[in-house]
This record gives sequence, structure tokens and C-alpha cells, in this order.
Amino acid sequence: MQRHLPQALIIAMCITSAQMQAQTPAPGQLKSSLATSNIALRNTLLALTQKLSLPSQKSLRIAQTTWGAFLETQCGFESTGQPNGEALNTAILTCELRLTKARNADLQSLIPCAHTTISCNTP
Repeated sequence: MQRHLPQALIIAMCITSAQMQAQTPAPGQLKSSLATSNIALRNTLLALTQKLSLPSQKSLRIAQTTWGAFLETQCGFESTGQPNGEALNTAILTCELRLTKARNADLQSLIPCAHTTISCNTP
């Protein structure tokens, strides 16, 4: 029975790997989703900016520039070790999509509060 355990483990790992590959969207789908997310982020930035004072608008521009540098660096880090080609491109696009959606959600949460304290969490 112990001889079959490693073989069963290998089969399970192959099935899991195949399922993961089947769930990974194609780079074209990722690029399209990222483009849509970038448009949504721009719209959120516009809506937020319209509610901010000039000093706060400047702070937001600086924060967004810094976030862009973070995005590039973080996704480069997360894709470390990926072989060149489609696997690397997919890893980078997946990271950029995830972080862009998260940034958009964070900024959207500030829109209702922007006319007062910018952060809803401030007492």
C-alpha cells in the first residue's frame, strides 16, 4: 500500500496542476480585463478629484504616481522566477489586474467622505 501512495500523490498533483492551468485566463483576456480596470480606476480618480480641495488633489496625484511605481515593482517581484514568455506575461498581468482592482476599491471608498475629511475612518 505504501508503494501506491507516492504514485497517488503524483496523480493528484498532476490533476491539480491541470486544473490551475485551465483556470488561468489567456493573456488576451487579462489585457482586456486590465484595460477595463484601468478605465474604472481613471473614472474613480476623476470622481474623487472633483470633490477634493486643490492641496488634496495634489496629494492624490503624488500618491497615484507613487502607487504606479509600487505596482510596477510589486508585479516585477511577484513574477520573479517565471520563465520568459507567456508565463511571465501572465504573472505580471494577473498581478497588475489584482492590484488595480484593489486600488480602485480603496479610492471608491473615499468618494463619499472626500468633501469632509477624505477618510471615512477619521473620528
